[in-house]
Amino acid sequence: SPVQIEVGKKRISQLIGCDISAEQIEQILSALSITIVSQDDVNYIVSIPTDKADVTREADVIEEILRIYGFNNVPIPSRLSTSIATSEKIDVVKIRKIISDVLINRGFNEMMGLSLIPSATYENFGDYKEKLVLVNNTSNVHLDAMRPELMMSALIAAQYNINRQQKNISLYENGRSYQVDGSNEEASYKEEEWITIVLSGEQHSADWRQATQPQDFYSIKNAVQAIFSRLGLHTFQTSELEDVRFGYGLSYHRGPNVLARLGSVSAGAKKAADVDQDIYYAEIRIAPILKAAKKANHQMKEIPKFPSSSRDLALILDESVQYQEVEAIIKKNSGSLLKQVSLFDIYRDKKHLGADKKSYAVSMTFEDPEKNLQDKVIDKIVAKVMSKLEQSVGAKLR
Repeated sequence: SPVQIEVGKKRISQLIGCDISAEQIEQILSALSITIVSQDDVNYIVSIPTDKADVTREADVIEEILRIYGFNNVPIPSRLSTSIATSEKIDVVKIRKIISDVLINRGFNEMMGLSLIPSATYENFGDYKEKLVLVNNTSNVHLDAMRPELMMSALIAAQYNINRQQKNISLYENGRSYQVDGSNEEASYKEEEWITIVLSGEQHSADWRQATQPQDFYSIKNAVQAIFSRLGLHTFQTSELEDVRFGYGLSYHRGPNVLARLGSVSAGAKKAADVDQDIYYAEIRIAPILKAAKKANHQMKEIPKFPSSSRDLALILDESVQYQEVEAIIKKNSGSLLKQVSLFDIYRDKKHLGADKKSYAVSMTFEDPEKNLQDKVIDKIVAKVMSKLEQSVGAKLR
């Protein structure tokens, strides 16, 4: 049956941008076999012939009128005005695009992992087995669960490449994880979006101009920090990662709210995916990143006129001491001259350090925008920091 559409008479002039007489409009509609069923002072009710399947809205009818009237007959105004649309809401698609651009520009390729995964993969893999959302997949009985996290998907992609002699891997994925909490009627389901990154092999192919360099912890850390920097996220805490999937690594968070996890994939995780070379992995949570990006303050700063100065501390600590405790003490006792503090190495050795001991290598960067820093000023700050570390967490210099 022919579709009937209501078309406002004033709306025709508004959309086209000029006044067209009622006589002209009716002639054009008649020529297009669009029948005017009824009309009043405000609207036309028109019947659309069935061969015009794409004419379904008021705007479509007006476009048909304009097509016959002629685009060239619409006068160009001497003055054009426009407005800039703004929104307080963060554009999720734009954030994804920004992150993808950062990674692609660093040489990464995008991968797409299956949301389904064999439940047997998580048989001896922490508590993920209890969180599996099981699926009755009759077409492939092995893929019987939704993936509860994305590392295994990354390792499967890495294994596929390695088995085909593609051992230098730089991949990322924008995907979702699915978990269940509880059982039967009381079960609740959690779906979360992530950006994941996986690195392995060499940073570049063998070349006569330069020696090859393997991917390492700092490669994955630099990739994550590049994303954070591009989004304007500079304020977050860092702590040593405790996760069965990682051999060692760091967690970036704001209080209890985790932004990202990164580090070396554990031997158990590699064994589950049948991978035998070093793999480095990072996962970035999209939801808190969006929230943090909304509050991010992008500011340009003048290049410092005076050079910065760095000091490194190799601290021997009890295994129970977390990095965020050390960082908080350093920041609290260093004053405004401290511009950056970072953890660049974690070392454990029972023979040299003792049982239940570890070593943190911490770098501190100092800078004064008004003058050159003198060594005695920095040494005084470092001595105060070391004294506080010894009193608060029992730190010793290695």
